[in-house]
Amino acid sequence: MIPAPSSFTSLGEHLRDNHYEPKTLGLALLSYLNFPENQPSNATDSIGLDDIDELHHKWQYREIITQFIQILEPFVENPEDWET
Repeated sequence: MIPAPSSFTSLGEHLRDNHYEPKTLGLALLSYLNFPENQPSNATDSIGLDDIDELHHKWQYREIITQFIQILEPFVENPEDWET
């Protein structure tokens, strides 16, 4: 995860100023990642190139969301509450 540049304003403060609570947003994103259709695949059969591209796309998308959750963690009083 890349940290925000030092000249950037606080993301947590910006979210709160715009009536978004970082904890609520983080919980919603975690819930989204936990949907069965949003889980990583357990491919045990042979797969083709198109399947590999799709698996990589899914992994990248999940990784972006996971990194955004990590960005929110410093603005949450008890991020361990996110653990399910």
